[in-house]
Amino acid sequence: MVRFLLSAILILAITIPAHSSLPPERRVELTDSLYKVLPTVKSNGTRLKILYDIFDLAPADSVTQTGERVLEAALESSNHSAAMDMFRRLTSFNSSRDTARVSGYLKSIEKLPDSPEKSATICFMYICATSGKARYATEAERHRNIYELMKRYKSTSDHDSTIYERIVLLSALCIYMDATMPNEMLADYLTQLDQLIHRMPFRLTGLENKFYIDAAMSYTFNEQPSRAVAADRQLLDVIDRLDLDNMEQGRLYRNYDKHRYTVYRRMLSNFSALSDDEVDDIHNKITEISKRDQEVAYDIINRPSAEGYYLLAKHRYSEAIPLLVRSLESERQNGTRRRLLRLIVQAASAINDNKTLARYGIMYTKALEETLRERTLARGKELSALLGLPKTISGADLEIDENDSETTVSDSTLYMSFAVISIILAGTVIFFITLYRRANKLSKKAQQANDMLSAERDNLRRIQASLIETRDEARKANRHKSDFISNMTHEVTTPLNAIVECAHLIVDNVSSEKRQYLDRFARTIEVSADLLRTLINDVLEVNNLESGTLIVQRATVPLNTICMAALESARLYTKPGVDLRWANENEPTHVIYTDARRVEQVLVNLLTNGLKFTDKGFVELACHVDVENGTTTFTVTDSGIGVPIGKEHLIFERFEKLSPMTQGNGLGLSICKMIAVQLKGEIYVDTTYEGEGSRFVFTIPSLP
Repeated sequence: MVRFLLSAILILAITIPAHSSLPPERRVELTDSLYKVLPTVKSNGTRLKILYDIFDLAPADSVTQTGERVLEAALESSNHSAAMDMFRRLTSFNSSRDTARVSGYLKSIEKLPDSPEKSATICFMYICATSGKARYATEAERHRNIYELMKRYKSTSDHDSTIYERIVLLSALCIYMDATMPNEMLADYLTQLDQLIHRMPFRLTGLENKFYIDAAMSYTFNEQPSRAVAADRQLLDVIDRLDLDNMEQGRLYRNYDKHRYTVYRRMLSNFSALSDDEVDDIHNKITEISKRDQEVAYDIINRPSAEGYYLLAKHRYSEAIPLLVRSLESERQNGTRRRLLRLIVQAASAINDNKTLARYGIMYTKALEETLRERTLARGKELSALLGLPKTISGADLEIDENDSETTVSDSTLYMSFAVISIILAGTVIFFITLYRRANKLSKKAQQANDMLSAERDNLRRIQASLIETRDEARKANRHKSDFISNMTHEVTTPLNAIVECAHLIVDNVSSEKRQYLDRFARTIEVSADLLRTLINDVLEVNNLESGTLIVQRATVPLNTICMAALESARLYTKPGVDLRWANENEPTHVIYTDARRVEQVLVNLLTNGLKFTDKGFVELACHVDVENGTTTFTVTDSGIGVPIGKEHLIFERFEKLSPMTQGNGLGLSICKMIAVQLKGEIYVDTTYEGEGSRFVFTIPSLP
């Protein structure tokens, strides 16, 4: 019951105003100044923001009053999102204070237009109302509600109800179980509820916050540290989203330092599920919060459990024990006391502190006995709920013979009862002694495992440093390669051009009868130089694309300009008997937004590639502009040898050629693919084309 109340307090704390650590007199001063400004404001949005600031600064006794003013302003300005936010906050605050007021909120929200946020908000409000009822319900009422809710939940499915109805139903079941029998069954239902919440059409921060608080506390008290830490991480994400929303809305007087501190302290208590780096990071964050929040600093001084958990995680047992003992003295919650006792006994055992071990070992044994009794009762309640049995049998249900009321128990029966009880107690003590020794052995094994993990961690860090060094060397080598290719391209191109010019000069300066003979050799030199120049340019292009130095310069350009330029460049490679044509020649042109030079380069490569493998027939360029989707598609179709089945993707790899006897370096199509990626487009072989030859498709976005 205490844990249930603590959970409710935490949930309320994060939904009611959360102000920075301002002194009370400063909050009053700010509130007065805001009230003075409020009558002068004419804008509904500004008025609503000021009222929100007043709400954020409000003390607990005026939360309802100031919140309802914010709600009224939000409804007047038709700001439905702000209205639903305030409905959630007011419902959460009043769920255990004023049930009639909560009922009024539920009626009022029905007047708002339907939306996913409204459905999620109503779901949250019903859950808060259930929490308030569970808080004041009797044990018999809780038990009866658990049985009824469990029966309803198991008899319905997603087809029988909406996801919000199932969340409300399962949340109510978890709330009542948390209040009367927190155990593994509750953990299972929390897992199912987590899955339902993640399927909600509208992500509601308040609902996620409530769930993760309940889940983290339940997993912690049931000794499931990994699940508890995972739930707390989700809770921190929720708090981060709340902070981000407040920043975007200009909420100056809200922060969640105290809530983060509570979460971090619970995470440190589950340090077995954290790495060393995570333990250090969480401890540093607690220290930072304590420096700027006096209430947190005061709590750390009077209840230093967080520091004790941190020292335990660092194996500084002698320093941790006094802090854990101080925390134990101020702790009233049985589950937390049991966990503190266990940690004290483990720390004392690790350093052979027999005095502490003897004193707190006895207390821990008593706590375990109490836990065993509680869990035995909880199992009975589980069985009762599952089977639908009544929790107790009243005296009215038994028929007692008046003559039997004077019957007494014989001495032998009484002695036998005492003997059975003594045997049970002795067995219990032996069981817990065995359990303690086993825990001690497991602790030593865990220590050895931690040492091995630490050594492995150091080894991984060394490997990581070596990999970083290797990566840097590889990057340096790649830069040298790029520089070498750029320099060599320039150095080779210059003498190559000189060779071609000299060949033509020789032809021009010989007699006419020799010129015809030498002209054939000059053309051979020019063709060979052109092939070599193409290879050099392709290698340089690949290098620029790989190194990321290729600059895409988009501009508005007529489509026919690009296509005509590509056709003219490719016409030099046309063989006799091959028709190079443009399918859209007589159609009106379109204007597209792209890098004309790069598109033309791809088209030229595709056209020359088609001409290379076509001895007779045609090579055709066509284009289509999809105005609705903002794309332009080019197709290059030829009647050549075609692309063999299975090589449609392979031909776009570097140095891949359909025929080793064909001229070319195998880089053209590879460059086309890389440029298409740079232009955020795609290029591929149309495998659905049924004509002779092949068809290549090149698609690019054509809008700004």
